[in-house]
Amino acid sequence: MASALFLWLSWLVLSLLSIYLLDLLAHSRRRLPPGPRPLPLIGSLHLLGDQPHRSLAGLAKTYGPLMSLRLGAVTTVVVSSPDVAREFLQKHDAVFATRSAPDAAGDHTRNSVPWLPPGPRWRELRKIMATELLATHRLDALHELRQEKVSELVDHVARLARDGAAVDVGRVAFTTSLNLLSRTIFSRDLTSLDDRGASKEFQQVVTDIMGAAGSPNLSDFFPALAAADLQGWRRRLAGLFERLHRVFDAEIEHRRRVAGEEHGKVKDDFLRVLLRLAARDDDTAGLDDDTLRSVFTRVRAAADDRPSPESSRGRCPTPRSGGDGRPPPGSEGGGGLSGMRAAATESGGFSGACAQRRRWWRAGRLGRWGGTGSGYRDGDGDDDDDGDRDGDDDGDREEGPGPKVVTPVGPMVDQAQCDLDGPRLYCNGGFVSLAFMACALSLLSVYLLDLLAQSRRRLPPGPHPLPLIGSLHLLGDQPHRSLAGLAKTYGPLMSLRLGAVTTVVVSSPDVAREFLQKHDAVFATRSAPDASGDHARNSVALLPNSPRWRELRKIMATELFSTSRLDALHELRQEKVVELVDHVARLAREGAAVDVGRVAFTTSLNLLSHTIFSRDLTSLDDHGASKEFQQVVTDIMGAAGSPNLSDFFPALAAADLQGWRRRLAGLFERLRRVFDAEIEHRRRVVGKEHGKVKDDFLRVLLRLAARDDDTAGLHDDALQSIFTDLFAAGSDTSSSTVEWAMAELLRNPLPMAKACDELQRVIGSTRRIEESDIGRLPYLQAVIKETFRLHPPVPFLLPRQATTTIQILGYTIPKGAKVFINVWAMGRDKDIWPEAEKFMPERFLERATDFKGADFELIPFGAGRRICPGLPLAVRMVHVVLASLLINFKWRLPVKVERDGVNMTEKFGLLQSKEKDRSDLAYVINAVKDLMGAAAATTATNLTILPSPRVRKSKCEEAHVMPTTAKLHTPATTKHGLTDYVASCDNEAHIQDNKWPPS
Repeated sequence: MASALFLWLSWLVLSLLSIYLLDLLAHSRRRLPPGPRPLPLIGSLHLLGDQPHRSLAGLAKTYGPLMSLRLGAVTTVVVSSPDVAREFLQKHDAVFATRSAPDAAGDHTRNSVPWLPPGPRWRELRKIMATELLATHRLDALHELRQEKVSELVDHVARLARDGAAVDVGRVAFTTSLNLLSRTIFSRDLTSLDDRGASKEFQQVVTDIMGAAGSPNLSDFFPALAAADLQGWRRRLAGLFERLHRVFDAEIEHRRRVAGEEHGKVKDDFLRVLLRLAARDDDTAGLDDDTLRSVFTRVRAAADDRPSPESSRGRCPTPRSGGDGRPPPGSEGGGGLSGMRAAATESGGFSGACAQRRRWWRAGRLGRWGGTGSGYRDGDGDDDDDGDRDGDDDGDREEGPGPKVVTPVGPMVDQAQCDLDGPRLYCNGGFVSLAFMACALSLLSVYLLDLLAQSRRRLPPGPHPLPLIGSLHLLGDQPHRSLAGLAKTYGPLMSLRLGAVTTVVVSSPDVAREFLQKHDAVFATRSAPDASGDHARNSVALLPNSPRWRELRKIMATELFSTSRLDALHELRQEKVVELVDHVARLAREGAAVDVGRVAFTTSLNLLSHTIFSRDLTSLDDHGASKEFQQVVTDIMGAAGSPNLSDFFPALAAADLQGWRRRLAGLFERLRRVFDAEIEHRRRVVGKEHGKVKDDFLRVLLRLAARDDDTAGLHDDALQSIFTDLFAAGSDTSSSTVEWAMAELLRNPLPMAKACDELQRVIGSTRRIEESDIGRLPYLQAVIKETFRLHPPVPFLLPRQATTTIQILGYTIPKGAKVFINVWAMGRDKDIWPEAEKFMPERFLERATDFKGADFELIPFGAGRRICPGLPLAVRMVHVVLASLLINFKWRLPVKVERDGVNMTEKFGLLQSKEKDRSDLAYVINAVKDLMGAAAATTATNLTILPSPRVRKSKCEEAHVMPTTAKLHTPATTKHGLTDYVASCDNEAHIQDNKWPPS
């Protein structure tokens, strides 16, 4: 159904409440740093956003520079000020010297210097890098190499300038860094500035590695799930590492092959040093090939990718040759360029090269740097400040202090003079997706537990439920149709889990007999919708099977719906029918349209109000009051039948999350104000009436209440609930049936003609129809039965509930299970009803099927103990109202509806009503029969009917382009005592597709 998505999403949030409360309890027992309250399961993941460094800086303004968050299942501490950073990275550095390796890095972390935990091997590898690659004497020895690469860069840019071409600063800076490192490590360039393809490809691999390593990963936030690698980051990163490793393997193998074959002076590059150390390694450093590859990967990925396009933020000028061809000034470390060095420092503090993984970004924006800390200051803010970037000054630590300071500090500072780095974040909105994935995984455990529970009891077959929502998604907007379709797959006895409620659906007469006759005592309790609220405590329709319910039902059966009481009210019903006919005749004389549903509702409403209060609540001419009352009743039935989270998840009922209980309480209140006024008025005039006083139902109830011993509990709330049941169920179900019957007859002209012919023969044109005539009108009865078959007023009846666990047809029906009897599906079952979708009243002329609860093929009013108590009154009213509309008038549809067809769309709710649109609201009178019948005889054989889409066109219709009438000559009587009309134009039977008389 339309709101099913809302139902399961709402439950998803609230199902985590218990986890949330347990987490709060655990946190209250330990004094963590302040921070936002975590949500169940996901913690504070939702607060990170697409720019976590900015989000956490914002949170630090609220919770302080030392802050704790729960990200998934991981407690996380965020440091955002130099003073607090000094506590972690200097005073207690030994405690925090271990890095938290991302799960995506996989095997790479076993040999990677940045990720190895502090230990002898990490110290040995770090020593090798510090002494053999990044020591001052080594860097000085490589000065000429760096100068060469910068000159190549300048020449390349100058050539592009002469050509008028654009410069991709990021690419040329990356290529320069790449070749500088590859010459340092392998003594050769891996690409060239002019080879854009290879350079871009290598840069893309490095960028993808940094992105994948920094992307939000479910495995990092929920370590218990790491083995599954649910997002596939570990597999993806392994593939990227493999692309780099193939390059490194080729270099290592080449170097080993040519070892000892070189002549002359051999360059002692970093690879040669590592191979020499590996040959005499005592396993302290563990310099195997995997380690070499990890070392190269880390150095290359960290250093190559850091000078990036974002460096343009630093406003560093492009290196240029002097006019005399000398190298760029200050290339020897930049000692004379204090302004440029300050700009580099300012840019590093402002952007932070590793903003995502270490929280230097926030410290770099603190107000201690002057102003708000949010603007770039051309480096002048650093001229008088000796803060450096190598980790000694806590306020300016792009690389970080302590033993875990990033190793390549010197080269990075040198490179940053002209290629300043900015933040690289690879979140891509992933934290939001991660939160949803976490929620989905939480449902998996619920789903598996549910499957385990289901496997231990033999429930009727049914679709496998989804986690949490069960089979709610299968109901659609028309649940009676959806469940009828599922019954074709799973059988007439089917079980579903709708939310947290086990639900059993019955879709065949034989199975319905098991529930409503053989085991009726077990299922005599109704499952009251939560939206009904306090009304359910006093409603005869919703009270559980109990002494009070039996007493109230007895009162209704004996004082309102007994045969003697109904016979006594015969004249009243006749009066209301006459008012209906007079009203429609007046509309016909005025050429106005008739809303059959409204006039039938008003007639039923006034009949009930006269029976209960001895007065009408509205009139047929008062369209406003009648429509308003009808709308209230329709809204009550719609709200009571609407999908409600509280019905599917009873644990949430108290919250009334969708507000249905509040809305329905407001609708009940509107009715009860009317009932309260009637009750108070009656109490005021008790004993003051003169003459003969009508003994209506209200008077009877007040008399019984006066001597009630609380068995029935006839207090005012109970009286209001009883009246609400009577008016909501009694008026709307009867009028809905009349409206459906008229709609079917108007779109099926042959049954309309036969029903009118029967009425003319049996009743004639000289008198009004009486209730006693119904037994002599078999075709009219068949029309009503066919209407009940196709359009049962309550398609599921009111749901039953199992009061104990029971075995039916070999299946277990657990205690508390909700039971739907799908009478709509039984009425459309092709195994029971041939041509089940066609309106064919004739099918009931040769089968003794009734709708009073004995024949389970047709039970629109239910069966067993909970059969509708108002059935006797409904039977009389529906037949008489429909017969009166047919015998006194001949009908046709508005022109647009004639052309487009009658709208037969069902509006699902507790009551299945007919969906209306403006063009289909009213039926237009084409001719009127005088009530006293003077002109009736002349119209009986000239009934105006409309061609049905199922009736084949006659020759006269084809010739005259679909005339709106077809005059029918004298009818011929069939063996059934009814009439076959024959088209006068060609004597061709006009009933071919309707198969009359029945075979």
